[in-house]
Amino acid sequence: MSLLRAFIQEATRRMDIVVSMAAGGFTGVMVLKDEYYAKNVITVEGHEGKPGSLTPLDTESEQLGYDVIKSIKVDKVHAVFVNYFTTKRPEVISKGTPLLCQGVFIGVPYCFRFKSADEIKTADLQFFDRGVDLDTENVQNLFDTMIYTELEKKFAVSQELFNKYSYLALLQPTSAAVAATVWYIVCYFFFNPMFYIKRHVSLRNRAFLYFICNCIGVKIALWGHNRLLQFRDHLTIRKTVDADKEMALAGLTYYQKCLERNKMLYSLPGSAFKDKLDSQGNFLYPIYEQRISLTNRHLYLMETLKRKGLLVAGNCGKMDLSV
Repeated sequence: MSLLRAFIQEATRRMDIVVSMAAGGFTGVMVLKDEYYAKNVITVEGHEGKPGSLTPLDTESEQLGYDVIKSIKVDKVHAVFVNYFTTKRPEVISKGTPLLCQGVFIGVPYCFRFKSADEIKTADLQFFDRGVDLDTENVQNLFDTMIYTELEKKFAVSQELFNKYSYLALLQPTSAAVAATVWYIVCYFFFNPMFYIKRHVSLRNRAFLYFICNCIGVKIALWGHNRLLQFRDHLTIRKTVDADKEMALAGLTYYQKCLERNKMLYSLPGSAFKDKLDSQGNFLYPIYEQRISLTNRHLYLMETLKRKGLLVAGNCGKMDLSV
């Protein structure tokens, strides 16, 4: 099984329904529906961010031969993928539904988990108030800040642990084991019947000293055991970070595939989107140009993060979508 397929399957593993909200999610849904998740995919809004209710895939998908879900209840949705700079209808999300906010298309491997719908604060709603106005400086800054802030927050502890225990990982538990062994050897000879102290220290005092020495020995052993557990956690964290990096690279491939599919869908004979392309296959309307521009910007940011060693897959690799 390819990493890409594993990425998509894990992202949809515990969902009954995959929901794409607003413009741009459509293309990702089409790719996802076509190759990775054959059913239970719906969209909430029209292709151009027009207000809409929880509806099946749009008419164009029927024209292209896709199965369409005719109706569905909001309370059956287990997770919602949101295009945060085009979606303006968070109220369609049912109470207690995990809100997963991501980038331009549903294929983007960044899934930032916000609060449940009933706990969303006013500050969180700034992502939904922008509408389709993607060319403003505020949105660009918000886009940059969100990605960097979430990544740094998520992996700050992991990186700190890695730096802290990389050179002490094996040294500390090994040293503790050696120290505890030496300590007990010394204690054995100290209380050996042939040892000189037996003739000069009373039985009560020897028992008290024996108790103190044992406490110290146990303390050393426990310290080594804790360091060993930390080393195990360190290895687990490192393995998780590495897996997330691989997952993000797989997501990049899928993301680029969404872009290719985007233009292909718009240029199909009879497609309702055909009039949005010029003779060279470029988008005619600013909304599409801006989306592609943001897409390129997103890929650039991911490359930058990869060079910094921060490229990860958000929560997608390990997300808990239970409600």
